[in-house]
Amino acid sequence: MAAYITGTANSYADLLSALTNACTANGYTLTGNVLSKGTLYIEVKVVGSTLQIQGGSGQADGVLSGRSNAQASLIGLTVQTASPTVNHPIVFPVTYDIHIHTAPDEVYFIVNYEATCYQYLAFGQSDMPGLVGTGNWYYGSAGNNTSGTLWDMRNIGGGLTDGSSFNPALFDALANYG
Repeated sequence: MAAYITGTANSYADLLSALTNACTANGYTLTGNVLSKGTLYIEVKVVGSTLQIQGGSGQADGVLSGRSNAQASLIGLTVQTASPTVNHPIVFPVTYDIHIHTAPDEVYFIVNYEATCYQYLAFGQSDMPGLVGTGNWYYGSAGNNTSGTLWDMRNIGGGLTDGSSFNPALFDALANYG
């Protein structure tokens, strides 16, 4: 099963509402800032001029617990586009597309602005046999320890454990390999 939602947003708060509403309409629970489904836990929040997600292994009273040792992934900073490199910060209003999949559970949130600029957030739980831990993962256009010029992927409970980032292959981009 897959759900597809599209719309427009005029602020980061609107983007947060669109993401949480789409997820809760499709089987996720929102408690405080934490979206959950089964053993998949993702904190979603607006911080300054960004929309951030970070994974963990649980939640207590709407607060993420077992927080990933990697930093949050986010949209909102400027991101590099195709060569030659030109930075394009998000300009509202934006359009968004949300794809929600089950078996395995995955959410892809793509934001389009100024016609040719895109940023994204995604999270899910891998169903790959033999994974250590939960198989939860999350990624986005940037990590919060960067200037917004690095696409990154984060895992929770398996694979890299040092907080390093790597290319998720959705976009050919810079990568740091742990």
